Amino acid sequence: MLALAGTKEMAHYLANRTSLGLYPPKNWPELLNRAYTQVAPKGFTYVTTTMCGSCAVEGAFKYAFMGRAARDRAGGLGELPTHEEMTSCMLN
Repeated sequence: MLALAGTKEMAHYLANRTSLGLYPPKNWPELLNRAYTQVAPKGFTYVTTTMCGSCAVEGAFKYAFMGRAARDRAGGLGELPTHEEMTSCMLN
């Protein structure tokens, strides 16, 4: 996306941004991947976008807790959540 700045293609995307969720161009995933990998922290291969700062903080806490739970499982990060974890995760 950074390479698209100031181009007619970017102007088109900006003018039609509300329809990108319904009718994205065929190369949209590649454009997003290229844009986000340019700004991702070093060593990170995945990026999650959020709508606002509050969403970003909430997401950071979720990912931190999910990472901790995965590390605490007997099988480590490769182990899937147990049935109990999946069925009780929304019970506080």
